[in-house]
Amino acid sequence: MLDAIRNDDGEVIGFAKVTRDMTERMHAQQRLHETQEQLAASQRMEAVGQLSGGIAHDFNNLLMIVLGNLETVEQVAKGLSGAALPRLQRALVNAVRGAQRAAALTQRLLAFSRRQPLDPKPLDVNRFITNIVEFIQRTLGEGIKVEAVGAAGLWPVDVDHAQLETAIVNLAINARDAMPGGGKLTIEALNAFLDSDYCRNNHEVTPG
Repeated sequence: MLDAIRNDDGEVIGFAKVTRDMTERMHAQQRLHETQEQLAASQRMEAVGQLSGGIAHDFNNLLMIVLGNLETVEQVAKGLSGAALPRLQRALVNAVRGAQRAAALTQRLLAFSRRQPLDPKPLDVNRFITNIVEFIQRTLGEGIKVEAVGAAGLWPVDVDHAQLETAIVNLAINARDAMPGGGKLTIEALNAFLDSDYCRNNHEVTPG
């Protein structure tokens, strides 16, 4: 903005210009906007956490009823005999395992709602993938043949057992969906060295 400067006779003898630096004000507005966005995101996460916690709590109560009844059926099945008994027992074992895995999922949802960390522990991956094969085979159905391949000298991993199990089951289901005509699914564990080229394209890991 320019203002004319006049003498006592009213003649213009110059101009005065007032310049205001708006940079700091713009930065302050930007910081305020970012803070408001962070607050909104935090409120959304809190709402999701509360919803997850409520659902997980109710679902966990239902699972406890299911597990209790399965245990009762297992006790009754021990007193039975016949050719169908082994099949019934295997079905019960898999049903219990499924319910236990679902219970583990609800615990993770509850942990998320309370923002608690998961529980990583050292894990023998060879034994883990061998033990999970039968459950995955039952989950995928007869159209997919599932096998596990371990490795000698495999390093133990520090991981949340239930989280890894859920991840592998989800991958197995995706693999089944990609083989509508049936096929073979191999779950293989081996030691691997991640070089810098790989890590540049996968930012969640570091070389090693």
